[in-house]
Amino acid sequence: MKTYITNLKEFVETQNFKRVIKIVGTLAVVFFVFQAGVFMGFRKASFFCNFGDNFRKNFGAPRDEFRGMMNRDMPNAHGVVGKVVGVSLPNIIVAGDDGVEKIISVSKKTFVRKFRDNIKAEEIKIDDSVIVVGAPLKDGKIDARLIRIMPIQPLQKTATSTNP
Repeated sequence: MKTYITNLKEFVETQNFKRVIKIVGTLAVVFFVFQAGVFMGFRKASFFCNFGDNFRKNFGAPRDEFRGMMNRDMPNAHGVVGKVVGVSLPNIIVAGDDGVEKIISVSKKTFVRKFRDNIKAEEIKIDDSVIVVGAPLKDGKIDARLIRIMPIQPLQKTATSTNP
């Protein structure tokens, strides 16, 4: 008479059991990847919603002016590339290349870099071109982790006509 443990060992060694384990493992991986996508989508949508709710408070604009942006893509919740239009530390305002102004919250944990040098946040000036990487805050601002000040791009020479 076979014991319970012997029967269990034989069952675990069958091809059907191995197939079931592979299928369950694959489904678990697919589920976790899907959940990660849902989580990131929720964070991005949450930032966009909070950005809209706080637009008037942050920029002093009427709420109806924000409705024109609804047909655009959601703004990037984790950073911005653009030009500094306002500095009032601990916040700076950056006009992004997507046409959306964002308030960037600067803290002591924020790294500010210009070329290879670390600089102080107080050295950020209006019209600086910046790249900001950070995390979205519930009030629609971005908590900056890194602000990189980019060099000024040289103006491109335009072709001139020599015809009189």
